[in-house]
Amino acid sequence: MKQPKAYIEIMTGGGKRITFNQINTCKVVTSLHTLTDTCTITVGRRRRWKDQDVADLTKLIRRGDSLTVKLGYGNAIETVFQGYLNDLKVI
Repeated sequence: MKQPKAYIEIMTGGGKRITFNQINTCKVVTSLHTLTDTCTITVGRRRRWKDQDVADLTKLIRRGDSLTVKLGYGNAIETVFQGYLNDLKVI
């Protein structure tokens, strides 16, 4: 059975590349009516980045950072969204 895979890459304004390969949910909406695509990603509250626990993602990423989302199964992973971070909510 193939396992779903996710790869999220964020390029910050300061030039840092932040990647996540574990997410809770991802919803990509493509619309011809608004001529824009939107992507909503939910990640777990506790994250690790460079072997450090990161409780607050707002310390690492901000509005306007570049975002690439790749999803797929097994080795068949394709880019489903490229854009910029518009909103970040920490729940």
